[in-house]
Amino acid sequence: MHAWNAARALLLVGILPVVVASSARAQRDDQKTQFCWSFGKFDQTVYFAESPQLDDRIESFTELLDISAIDHNLVECRYVNSEQRIAILRGWSGSRLETVDTTFLSDLDY
Repeated sequence: MHAWNAARALLLVGILPVVVASSARAQRDDQKTQFCWSFGKFDQTVYFAESPQLDDRIESFTELLDISAIDHNLVECRYVNSEQRIAILRGWSGSRLETVDTTFLSDLDY
């Protein structure tokens, strides 16, 4: 058990500088991305995706959820910076919601 905790501590020490550096870089260029999400209709899941493109992704994200046979409520998209994105994700993680990142599916362009 102690070896596992030591390994986790070493992993955190190794990753922390990378996270801090990428966070600082994100704050420097602070470009807005389109962040879309929808809550599951019959469960406590939030499905989300993000896109650096400036075109409106509401229709394509809705289509992705429909093709995937996910019963969902209305899709919402907003242009957010990195701080706003983190605040949204923290809000979801502090609740009972399960989060599902569907960004990789959104890139398939159905």
